[in-house]
Amino acid sequence: MSRLPDRGQISLLQADFEVRDVGSLVILDPLNDRAESWAVDTLEEAVMRWDGVFVVEPRHLSRIIDGLLHDGFTVSPMPV
Repeated sequence: MSRLPDRGQISLLQADFEVRDVGSLVILDPLNDRAESWAVDTLEEAVMRWDGVFVVEPRHLSRIIDGLLHDGFTVSPMPV
């Protein structure tokens, strides 16, 4: 019998972006090609790109999340 993923794994598998708060910065990781295209086309040039992820200051996160949700993307975990 195969083991089902736990809730955290399910939400991450279904999400388009993963958000990781690392203190003074936030990592925004596109998890599929559509998300990657959106990030490249939409985020300002001032957003730093590092090893396939986007690094943003926390003060910009709510505006970015609003744009992601408006455009139909899912985010995990959802920032509070």
